[in-house]
Amino acid sequence: MGTGETVLGPGTSGFDAWTDGLEGVVVAGLVAAAGWWGAGKWDLAWLKAAGAAGCVLVLAGVVALVRSALRGAERVRAGASRARAAAEGARWCGPCGKVYVPGNEVPLSAAQFRHRVWTAGGYGDLLDAEAKAAPPP
Repeated sequence: MGTGETVLGPGTSGFDAWTDGLEGVVVAGLVAAAGWWGAGKWDLAWLKAAGAAGCVLVLAGVVALVRSALRGAERVRAGASRARAAAEGARWCGPCGKVYVPGNEVPLSAAQFRHRVWTAGGYGDLLDAEAKAAPPP
């Protein structure tokens, strides 16, 4: 069925957002450096401005992506206790591929269980198509 993190919520973390942001800053620096290098190599002064503009555009995109990822990670953190409560006591049966939940007479498929837990956590809209199409009975 996957790891507990996949079942309890989307695998996002603030650390991932910051490392992605750091990678973006490196790319922005490379864009600026390429502009400066090209301006010196081919004696085209406008390449400095193009490199600087490209650097600013990349940095703006990086900031937007990091902010979005951090908001998503906070959303998952905020709903984690509700998701854990919805998953409490559930047991995965490997041979039959079903999840047995206390209080449910009918076992759930992995997609149905994920739908139940993520919806309880408040991030059901982030489910993949398979889990969205499989609401629990």
